[in-house]
Amino acid sequence: MSSSSTRIQTKSFQLAVAAAGNPQAEKLALLLPGRLESKDYAHLQSHAAYLADQGYYAVAFDPPGSWDSHGNIDTYTVTNYLQATRELIEYYGSKPTLLLGHSVGGGVAILAAADNPFVTRLVLLMTNTHAPTPDDEWKTAGFIRFLRDLPPGDGPTATKKQYDLPYSYLEDSHSYDRIAALQRCKQPKLFIAGAHDTQNLPEEVRAAYNLAPDPKKFVELDCAHGYRYSSAAIHSVNEAIGSFLKLV
Repeated sequence: MSSSSTRIQTKSFQLAVAAAGNPQAEKLALLLPGRLESKDYAHLQSHAAYLADQGYYAVAFDPPGSWDSHGNIDTYTVTNYLQATRELIEYYGSKPTLLLGHSVGGGVAILAAADNPFVTRLVLLMTNTHAPTPDDEWKTAGFIRFLRDLPPGDGPTATKKQYDLPYSYLEDSHSYDRIAALQRCKQPKLFIAGAHDTQNLPEEVRAAYNLAPDPKKFVELDCAHGYRYSSAAIHSVNEAIGSFLKLV
């Protein structure tokens, strides 16, 4: 399944998107990257192609202030990520929408899905349901540095993309209660945990699953948080998504 990359204008943002499938499809899938990760990473592109084959118009996007979307790093906040997700649902016609989020993207997906009648399914990959832990060193410095592999990100790259994420990101993130939002999500939900995930531990993902209302499904796969490095792990996630789509 081929994909196309472009920049679009929602009500508030110029967003870079990479889409797969038929734009006239009756269903939309939005793919939300982890913190400061790219829409063009191998795992998201594979999931987009897979979902397109399942009849979705699948769109991965760079949140405001990151990668190819407009804005500087100060624009990269949970507030703007959440607003961009809501605006994309509207931009694409308020169709029945599946939200797939990895890590931080999963937390934003939960916030966007709560009380939203257009979100019909959630796929939550190694999702964190909490804000970053307060960090005195981050607060004192005013920022924390992240280095990200260049796309397609299916292996470590010698050259990295550098982001100096301001402490205001953490303060903004703490204004959202993801667990309270999750408990309002009545849509079918797939939780995928990584058995070797040291960032969002499998037991933490399981705990969130236990707090979520039905219908829901939990799967633990033999992978790490950065499963984009493994084509086998990406394939396993696609298989889990396929099984989930057949349930309801």
